[in-house]
Amino acid sequence: KVQRVLRAFDLALIHRIFQNLLREQVSIKDLPAILDCLYEVRSQSQLEPLTELVRARLRHGICQTYADGGRLRVFRLDRSLESRLLRVTDSPLDLSLGRQLAQALTQALKARQPRTILLTEPGLRPRLRRLLQSEFPELVVLSHHEIAPGFAVESTTLQ
Repeated sequence: KVQRVLRAFDLALIHRIFQNLLREQVSIKDLPAILDCLYEVRSQSQLEPLTELVRARLRHGICQTYADGGRLRVFRLDRSLESRLLRVTDSPLDLSLGRQLAQALTQALKARQPRTILLTEPGLRPRLRRLLQSEFPELVVLSHHEIAPGFAVESTTLQ
């Protein structure tokens, strides 16, 4: 497996995928699953989509890390706010949208459980994580693709 993946990807790219996973405290212990995933998506060459695909493959471990008795307690963004965020490209967010998001998250963090988890759309997850990591470094941002079967989700909507 290792040789097949090394033939398909540059070692520096694989290293950066592992760095991305570890930066967000995603365990890389399941090396066979990571290698299988990378080999299956070897036509993909962009770092961010590859990292997201590997995260989805590791969803069971991710859920185990954050679940309490098989239950994930998460916050979700209000649908209108999430829709607005999905329409924003990689350009900087407008100030009112950024303030609205920061305000909602500040409220969530004040009333938080031991760990605050924000659940969002897969296409939005990496952008939200980048946007929020300096202000809210302890915030965990998961996508719907990272919720493994068998885990219950209890959510509170952020207005």
